[in-house]
Amino acid sequence: MNKEEKFKEAFRKRYLDLVEQKPWQKIQEHFNSVPAVDIKPVAKIKINTSDWVQWTLDNIKDSEGGWEQYQPDYTDDYNTFGKLNMSMGRNIHNSYIMDWGKCPTDNRYDHIHESLKELVGYDNIKMLGSDPESVLIRLLVKMPGHGQPWHADEVGKYFRVMPHIKETAEYKRKRWWFSVADWSDGHVFQISRTVLSNWKAGDVYEIPDGIGHASSNFGYVPQMTVSYTSLVKTNS
Repeated sequence: MNKEEKFKEAFRKRYLDLVEQKPWQKIQEHFNSVPAVDIKPVAKIKINTSDWVQWTLDNIKDSEGGWEQYQPDYTDDYNTFGKLNMSMGRNIHNSYIMDWGKCPTDNRYDHIHESLKELVGYDNIKMLGSDPESVLIRLLVKMPGHGQPWHADEVGKYFRVMPHIKETAEYKRKRWWFSVADWSDGHVFQISRTVLSNWKAGDVYEIPDGIGHASSNFGYVPQMTVSYTSLVKTNS
């Protein structure tokens, strides 16, 4: 049996095992118990796509990289779903994400954290009602064939990487998602039961706590999006 035939045989066995064991049922049961949320744009910010692309080129050496794997600083529940995703075939070859802004408290990346805030623009930050000191921006790039599996955010991670930030009666944490480029064929993002496409650069969507979401790039150009978290005035 040659290498190609061995691969086919292993893939067939993997499929048969998945159909028999149905490891996805635990994830389905959890998210089916969470009420669906109607997702619509909540804001529109000004984005210059070419500036963002150039920024990635200028800062390419500072990009991090991550994929679906065990996360020692995340909760057991989060890692349970991560392990299930991995058991269903998620790995470095289909879930790799280039990442800037992941570790704002690491002194090596202070300049990246501040530079990303400047790139978003303080007018946009103000328009979103954010406390500027609390803003955490992560620029994510997914190459064709890669995506982020279905998951819900581990809320405590924001406060661990931003230890100087505390919620108050006046300011509460919110998380948003937006693309820095207009939609391209094969780019999708799903929040709750809403599958997003045909977006424009700067269309902002909120990701409520505990709500499942995922993304995929089955297109032909890199997908560039932002995860934006901050404290926001409760009356905004």
